[in-house]
Amino acid sequence: MKYYIPPQSYKYNSPNPRMLHSHDLPISSQPTTPSKNLNHSPTSYLLRTLSRGLVDALNRLPSPSAYAFLDKHMSPHFAMYNSGGHECILPHVQSRQQQLDNILALRKAHPEWKLRIFHLSAVVESGGEAGWVLYTSLGEGGPPDEEFNAQQEMVGRFSWRRRVGDGVWECFMHEGIRGGGDFYS
Repeated sequence: MKYYIPPQSYKYNSPNPRMLHSHDLPISSQPTTPSKNLNHSPTSYLLRTLSRGLVDALNRLPSPSAYAFLDKHMSPHFAMYNSGGHECILPHVQSRQQQLDNILALRKAHPEWKLRIFHLSAVVESGGEAGWVLYTSLGEGGPPDEEFNAQQEMVGRFSWRRRVGDGVWECFMHEGIRGGGDFYS
């Protein structure tokens, strides 16, 4: 079963390079059909836990334990997109290394910056080999300007799959989706 198309095969049909349409995203070789019995399963719980761990590791960079977690659970071909064309502080990436470099640069400029993540919900595909986690988040510790959207709650989606060979869950894509508004101002 193949659930992942490498980032090199993505095509961008959107007139706005910051905005992707559904036809720009990779399609699984099998239909994505949520399995109701898997969404409240240990696998669903594991994907939510791994998603929290992923954000925690990114918040702890450059800690050696953060790198150990990311090496194990973040695909080298990790891709990050801002699907709504919103003003995310991080650009689109096509690899784990690009994402880590961006996070490290942000942390160097703003050492107190962290991403708080909450309200996680996991969907596990039939067969239990892939899934995704939706969550809300709020950045904190950045400078007091609109670029960081310090009061803008955001929605994100981590896409997960079991790695061929060892079966370890790895996150291969993050999609940033604009949140609802300035809830905390």
